[in-house]
Amino acid sequence: MTVPMQGRSAVLAQRGLVATDHPLASAAGLRVLEEGGNAIDAAVCVAAMLGVVTPMMTGIGGDSFIVHYHAATQRVLGLNGSGAAPQTATPEFFRQRGFATMPLRGMLAPSIPGAVDAMATALEQWGSGRFTLGRLLEPAIYYAEAGFPITAKVAAWFARTAEGEVAPILARYPSSARIYLPNGRPPRIGEVFVQSDLARSMRAIAERGARAFYEGPLAEAIAAYAQSHGGLLTAADLAAHRSEVCAPLTTTHRDLVIHTTPPPSQGFVLLEMLNILEQTNVDTLPWGSAEAIHLMTEAKKLAFADRLAYVGDPRFVSNPLDHLLSKEHARDRSRAIDPRRAQEQVPAGALREQVGETTAFVVADAEGNVVSYITSLSAAFGCGEVVDGTGILLNNRGGRGFSLEPGHPNEIAPGKRTKAMPRPRGTCRSSAISSITAWTSRRPWTGRAGSVFPQRIRPASGRRLN
Repeated sequence: MTVPMQGRSAVLAQRGLVATDHPLASAAGLRVLEEGGNAIDAAVCVAAMLGVVTPMMTGIGGDSFIVHYHAATQRVLGLNGSGAAPQTATPEFFRQRGFATMPLRGMLAPSIPGAVDAMATALEQWGSGRFTLGRLLEPAIYYAEAGFPITAKVAAWFARTAEGEVAPILARYPSSARIYLPNGRPPRIGEVFVQSDLARSMRAIAERGARAFYEGPLAEAIAAYAQSHGGLLTAADLAAHRSEVCAPLTTTHRDLVIHTTPPPSQGFVLLEMLNILEQTNVDTLPWGSAEAIHLMTEAKKLAFADRLAYVGDPRFVSNPLDHLLSKEHARDRSRAIDPRRAQEQVPAGALREQVGETTAFVVADAEGNVVSYITSLSAAFGCGEVVDGTGILLNNRGGRGFSLEPGHPNEIAPGKRTKAMPRPRGTCRSSAISSITAWTSRRPWTGRAGSVFPQRIRPASGRRLN
């Protein structure tokens, strides 16, 4: 196997692998594998930890998408852990209040948080049965309560967002500023960051189960705060939420089969990009060359234009995926690529604001099971507003994803899920999972961070079980 030159070696192991963007999260997942857990057990533990140690990226107030490869059956399934718009969220509600576009911050921006139910559903479907949700939340609860030293990368994320638009937004909400701007500023390298309110909320979930987030005192606190701060989320909205296990979308790319989550995830965008690139000469160009990056970027523009124009919640709109993922469509779209010139505008639409932050991670176990897991608040620090007394920062998936344009596939509607950025994926060669990248039959796991496409999703801290 020829491996492109990179800044560090790939992580190799024989009995398991965890690749995340924080060393404490990687260590927590590895510990679960060492104690007899499988890939899903470890992934749930990692997801909870990342919500504590990278709070600008993810948390229990966000949502999740999962692709799971079950080695014994060689079957790939997806899990949609995104939430819907509140039942009172109509286009008229926003238009009557003077909104031309959806608000990006504050209590009108969140969709129903799906992250906690996604953890519980994944455990029920694919977990080993050796671990309860409560046990897997223990490391996250510990570090939320006792605190953890801010690493250079997390400090840089705090600083970067503080230098842009996020710090003033956090300062706007006292409940957020009290946690994320201690002493009136973002935490710095080496300072111990404590989230005691979040620890109490997670302990309630650990003791009473995932439904404690959606029903009972915690759910009532979330709904009461939203309602008293101009939002639409209600206790009934939270109680109605359920995750969905789904068949993945697939496409072929040379000798590979790529699997990803279906709408409302935008996973199909990756598949369309690969189909378009298959029509070009990108495979003959040097890795990382300007010519290769140009082709990848142009393919991405075209696929995202199709996403913006045609795809939404399949419960509300008809998504023409058979056409969008056909090789014929890819050939037609590839003709729009000029190898010498970047397109400033793409035919089907224009890309809107880019303030997104998301975390992705991968877990593989000794049996060959592999999990690709994306968990997110949508934008950096989500809606910007913590539910006071709970430590829970809510997402802004609704504000970033929905449209107020009449007839648009993502026009907001009660109970509708917006198209979502996260798109976990797995790649198979001859029925064996090969990317994240991994091999079965006692051949070594190989962890790779990042993607061939320019992304802000880059899991960077690998741990292995030899």
